[in-house]
Amino acid sequence: MSKEFRQQVLAIDRQLKMRKHVHAWTLDPRESEFLNAWDGVTGLALVYTALLTPFEVAFLESPTTASDPWFVINRVIDVIFIFDMCLLFFVMHEKEVTRKKRELVWVTDQREIAWHYFTTWFWLDLFSILPSSFDFYPLIASY
Repeated sequence: MSKEFRQQVLAIDRQLKMRKHVHAWTLDPRESEFLNAWDGVTGLALVYTALLTPFEVAFLESPTTASDPWFVINRVIDVIFIFDMCLLFFVMHEKEVTRKKRELVWVTDQREIAWHYFTTWFWLDLFSILPSSFDFYPLIASY
C-alpha cells in the first residue's frame, strides 16, 4: 500500500469517526438545502442594505411610528441578520489538521463550531447589528 493511499484512507477514516459525533442541531453546508436557501435570503438582505440604506439615510426622515413601512422593513432585515448570527453557531466548517500536506476535515463538534464562530466573525457581526438599536430612539423620544 502506497504512503499516499494510506494517508487518504486515514483521512477518510477520521472523517467517518467525526461524522458519528454530529449533534442533531449541527448543519452541514454541503448537504443542507435549508442553508442554501438561507444564503439566498441573507444575500438579498445584504443587497437591500447596501443599496437602499444609503438612500434612506440621505433622503428620508427618521420614522416616528413603529408602523412606518421603512421601520418595519428594517426590523425584518435586522431579524434576518440576528437569526443568521444564531445559525452560524451550528454550521460545520473546515479545519486544517496537518501542516506538511494540507488536509482539511469538517468540524462536527458543537463546542468547537461555536467557539470558532465566537472567536472569528461573531464580533464583527455583532458590531454591525448594534447600530440598529439606535433606530428605536426616535420612537422612544416621541412618547
